[in-house]
Amino acid sequence: MGLRNLIRSLLFGRREDVTLPPPPSVPPSPTPGRTGRHGQVVAPPEPTFAAIDLDAPPRAEAALLISPPTPDVPEKIVPLAPLRVTPEPSFAALEIGEVEKPAASLPVPPRRAEPLPGSAPPPPKPLDLVADLREELGTAIEQLRQRAAAFELPLEAQEELPPVSPAASPPPRPSQSSRWEKVQRQKASPNSFLSQARGRARMTRNAAVPVPLQSYWTTYADLDRARTDWYYFWRARLRAGEALPTDLSYVFLHVYEVLHGVGFDRPEAAFAHLQHVWRTYRVDHPKLDHYLVDWLSDFVHYYGLKGEAARAWLDEASVYARGEELLHHWLERGDRAEVPAGVFRELVAYRPEQNKFYRDTPDKAALDATLRHAVRLTDEFYRETTGTSVFEALRPKKPRQIQRRAFSGAVFEGPSYEYVAATLWPYREDGRLSELLTQAVRHAENLARKRAGFKSQLRGVELPLDLAAYLDTHLFPQQEVRRTVRLDAGRLAALQQESEAIRERLLDEDGGEAAAPVVVLPAEAPAPPQPGTPAAQRFTLPANVPEGHLTDVETVADILEVASGAARDLLRQLRAQGWEAPEADLQLPTGTFASTLVDEVNEAAQLKLGDVLLVQEGALLVAVEDYRDELEFLLGVLEQAPAEVTQAPATLEGPWQALADALPPLHLVVLEQLLRGGLTLRELEAFTAARHALASAVLEDLNTHALDTVGDILVDPYGDPLALDDAYRYDVLRLLQAKGLARQEVNA
Repeated sequence: MGLRNLIRSLLFGRREDVTLPPPPSVPPSPTPGRTGRHGQVVAPPEPTFAAIDLDAPPRAEAALLISPPTPDVPEKIVPLAPLRVTPEPSFAALEIGEVEKPAASLPVPPRRAEPLPGSAPPPPKPLDLVADLREELGTAIEQLRQRAAAFELPLEAQEELPPVSPAASPPPRPSQSSRWEKVQRQKASPNSFLSQARGRARMTRNAAVPVPLQSYWTTYADLDRARTDWYYFWRARLRAGEALPTDLSYVFLHVYEVLHGVGFDRPEAAFAHLQHVWRTYRVDHPKLDHYLVDWLSDFVHYYGLKGEAARAWLDEASVYARGEELLHHWLERGDRAEVPAGVFRELVAYRPEQNKFYRDTPDKAALDATLRHAVRLTDEFYRETTGTSVFEALRPKKPRQIQRRAFSGAVFEGPSYEYVAATLWPYREDGRLSELLTQAVRHAENLARKRAGFKSQLRGVELPLDLAAYLDTHLFPQQEVRRTVRLDAGRLAALQQESEAIRERLLDEDGGEAAAPVVVLPAEAPAPPQPGTPAAQRFTLPANVPEGHLTDVETVADILEVASGAARDLLRQLRAQGWEAPEADLQLPTGTFASTLVDEVNEAAQLKLGDVLLVQEGALLVAVEDYRDELEFLLGVLEQAPAEVTQAPATLEGPWQALADALPPLHLVVLEQLLRGGLTLRELEAFTAARHALASAVLEDLNTHALDTVGDILVDPYGDPLALDDAYRYDVLRLLQAKGLARQEVNA
């Protein structure tokens, strides 16, 4: 029976062989080793090995499981007392919640009949451990349920409990995102920006003098004693509500602090302060519209702001979006009555503001309105003919998500975080919409040129006939197209001089050999161009150039300077055939395609003119009429120049030569990649990591060298994607050509 005793001990905290006082009717038996009822001492029997139950648990273990009451100490009567152990288990003998009575008054539980002295013991009952365990476990579970129910309050008592006073409950904590708390608890190294910002958060000055500062990714290391005093004084006045004029670098340094939450106990307060900084200084520093607008949106997503102010900001920030995101927000709003300038540039792959006609137009605002109206009319044409918008008819097949890394371009040392800034349709990558709208805009410009009496038209305009007729009807409705005739005084003088020369020849009395035709030439033959010399100093224009001619000779000269010998020869062949020639008739070097040379010339022309010099119309290659005068003059000048001059590579002088000498090969390769069309931050990081360099370090070194030599940075460090400054794209092209990198695959 040792196994049964062990299980009972584990379940009920008692042992089977615990000696309890017998009922009153049965004389108690003396306890071994103690004084008996009549005063005699009963000695404990000597243990024998035969008397030991090997199946019973050890006595020490049983002592840990139970705590038997002291025999001579009367038990106390308490409510809800634990069950008393009887020789035989009878769990129904005491109901839960009853007051236990003294042992003498307890009813005698039924006991098994014991044999009388001297009688033979009854035969043992068959052992059924499974049935016994099942019975005892069921009874124990029921007792546990009753014991738990005894501690539950009745429903009436629960209803009568007084309500908890709101004043007694602790005040709710302000809503703060886990990421905000993580940044605030972040351990920073002693020399990190975050550690220094925390240590200087409360520093201030009572007075200071403004000191200029021009730095990129400004940190405290860029501040000397005077700049430090001014920064602390300016920051203190800004926090107090007084915005003093200061340089952009100081503003960025303070913004970096606020992005980390330095000086603020809640992200909502830091966000409101950043908005105040942007609204206060955006007029003096327009670049904040590019950087701080994005960082404010990042702040909302990074710290999980959910309030009305955060939602209102995201709506306001959509106005300042760029590129595909700007087009995405404009399409989502659904208001097509106006086409903003940024949306127009995203939709149309043509920049009319830099061509000759646009520059000569007196009312540029009216021309801009006409070109943008062509975009709206194209959309209206599609709605009328197909029943759907042009943006839906030419929508790409799959949308694309724009992933943005929070606080990209800023000095920020918190955990990195990326989120989906927008899910949009990649019209630019698809190309169909841009091609159609570009042709519609070029067609509209040709109509404007006709109305203004301009001498040339844009070539290569291919548009469906019904759409072209729709634009003709609606762009200038019920208005007669009138040509404006302008008298060119210079041209009239040249014609008069030529007429006089012919008249003198006809009146020649000698009747000898006919005099050669008189050609008006400049007083001095133009000197051949010298590489590296500004265009204004390279050519002497004829004195009697008619008005409107050779207006872009310097710019076209720059294009020809960077063109290869094969590209120049292609232009000469077009000149010899009247500026239009079938591609099959052109003599090209072995292994060279006409399209490659056309792309080379037009790439340089886009950088300098914002327009192209060559277009392909079917099988014909055509030079654009706007620049034929310049090409005619310059190609004639180049024919008079020595071969070593015309074939000499581009050379550099002054600051650009110094920059070319200072840049390492890897930086030149990065410039070449940026000139091809820009790089995203991820692409730059992958590109530099493959060459065992850090993208941020390469970009900073590149701009530092440019700042030291040219006087300005070449790459916007806060943009994503990164792009060259448009003002320096042509100079970078000449620099790369001088280093032998332009239009070549570079293996660093």
